[in-house]
Amino acid sequence: MHNLIRFCWGDQRARREDANESLEELFATVQSRCPNLKELQIDHLESQFMIRSRFDFVCSPIWRIVNLTKFSFFLRHESFDQKQVDMVGYLTTQCPGLRDLSIRVPGQRRIHIPQLIKEGYWPELRRLTLDGVLKLFDDCLDAKTQSVLLSGFLNRHNQLRCLHLGVYHDSSILPSTKLVHFRSLSLTRGSLTTFLPASLTPQFYFLSRIDINDGRSDGLLEKALMLKYITLYYPSRDALTKLLHLQPRIERIYFYSRRGNLKRTREEIFSLNSPASPT
Repeated sequence: MHNLIRFCWGDQRARREDANESLEELFATVQSRCPNLKELQIDHLESQFMIRSRFDFVCSPIWRIVNLTKFSFFLRHESFDQKQVDMVGYLTTQCPGLRDLSIRVPGQRRIHIPQLIKEGYWPELRRLTLDGVLKLFDDCLDAKTQSVLLSGFLNRHNQLRCLHLGVYHDSSILPSTKLVHFRSLSLTRGSLTTFLPASLTPQFYFLSRIDINDGRSDGLLEKALMLKYITLYYPSRDALTKLLHLQPRIERIYFYSRRGNLKRTREEIFSLNSPASPT
């Protein structure tokens, strides 16, 4: 498989005990027989994935694959331990040319990887996604100190254009002065309306967590001339009408909605096409 550039592996099914040896062989083959591999994607939801008696993920040949430009890692497991798998060390030393990094670990117990912000360095990194139960800072650090550390990370990664931060990090730690060259910004907590200067929005094609019920959002949206995609949290009919007025060229709208509001949101979207709706 000399010409293989991209390898994606996903598994959501329970496997037989004897399947682990085959899985080990698969990753070993990819590591040894695919010298031109540039993109690696791993998606796994099986709860027993990390247990050594089944599959030794810690010693997997995955961590011997070098020179990747894209690494996507999605693993659901309660016993995942960054102390066992030095993912940041691997990616920094083995994949210095990384351009796209995505680490998502859903679950209940928080996973601390502060070394990513402190030590991570990929000069060509353009897209970064960190989601799930990942914690990027030690619990003892206040928001100001976290912002300083994040500023240092962004200074080291001046090619970064797209950033997504997960549930344990909100807009208060994002230094807006470091977002001058960004094109896409996404949070799962907090509102961009509270800190993103309107002067920066013309460059963005994707924004999330914009509170269009906040009057400050008008200036942001009016100046977002390149905006194509946006995420909103169960908006009202009036809010949607306002958005379409401010952004008539919008191509996609994504919604975050609580279960109890999902039906209401759907009905209000449909009502935009009714004769009573403003044009």
